[in-house]
Amino acid sequence: MPFKELGAALKTEPLILPLGGKTYTFPGDLSAESWLLIRRVGQGTRFGTDATEPLTQAEEDRLMVEMFGDAMAEMLADGRTDNEMEFVHLTLLTFHLYGRDAAEIRWNAQGEAEAPSQEDASPEDTDRVTPTRGSTAGTTSPTKKPRAKASAGTKSSKSGT
Repeated sequence: MPFKELGAALKTEPLILPLGGKTYTFPGDLSAESWLLIRRVGQGTRFGTDATEPLTQAEEDRLMVEMFGDAMAEMLADGRTDNEMEFVHLTLLTFHLYGRDAAEIRWNAQGEAEAPSQEDASPEDTDRVTPTRGSTAGTTSPTKKPRAKASAGTKSSKSGT
């Protein structure tokens, strides 16, 4: 049996975000080239490493222009702030990496991490630091424990120096 034509079945609806009493519409679909760039970004954030080759400034700029679409010029004309633009940018990255539900969670949290419940914490997690919502890595790292004090050792001379 031959494969069916997918076409419109894979079309992603635009993302509509409310900001300052206005709604902005962002493209749901990106070019294949931009998808590859986003996957590079996602690998670094998913694994909490810089194992992937960083994007060049030209790649970042082109990706941002495509993700924002026509809303970029509209937001600039409306005098949006750097914090608003950055938050929209992070939401768009989340949308294209992890889907609409994850982007909605990020957006509705408004930059604040959701408080973990005590039931969610296990004894092994007590020595870990939970990242803030602003962290793009999404990983936790062990807390630093105080080092043991070094012993005085032997003196090199009778005067102690």
